[in-house]
Amino acid sequence: MHWSSRTGRQLSTAASTIAVTVRADPATSSILAHKTRRALLDSVPVCRVHTDVMWISEAAEQAGVNVQTVRYYERRGLLPKAPRRASGYREFPADAVARVRFIKRAQELGFSLDEVEELLQLQRGPRRDRGRIRKISERRIAQIDQKIAELTRMRKALSALVHACHENATLECPIIEALSGGESAS
Repeated sequence: MHWSSRTGRQLSTAASTIAVTVRADPATSSILAHKTRRALLDSVPVCRVHTDVMWISEAAEQAGVNVQTVRYYERRGLLPKAPRRASGYREFPADAVARVRFIKRAQELGFSLDEVEELLQLQRGPRRDRGRIRKISERRIAQIDQKIAELTRMRKALSALVHACHENATLECPIIEALSGGESAS
């Protein structure tokens, strides 16, 4: 392949930029070097190298999770199996990042991975079954309400023990006694 002197200058300038970046911030140097390398290859329109696929580390970084999380979601079937290059590297499509973010937001709302899987199936369907999605969400709300009631009972019991600890001037600690089974906490 023949490279023009202009392309050579572009590569030389970019290499200098990468070297300066490496010295300035070693923590981000490899990411920037990779992105700069990709931009250089794409700066020559005839040699379209960059596509909308990324390596697992890039997908994980953009989604705000670690690589192991992406691998786990793939094994679990929450992410489709990424095709592998001849080198063995997975190539994740850009929509994998959006899907991982969807999973993480659903988990933050308390959905289990089984429920997330069900929501993803409903999302992919030709007609989103809003009634089914609402039913899953209502079930999650009921579980949250149940957990709040349980936590409220626990708080009342512990508060009563702490209050008894302040009032009781004996040598025995009411909290330790309750935990040992000597007194009912509720």
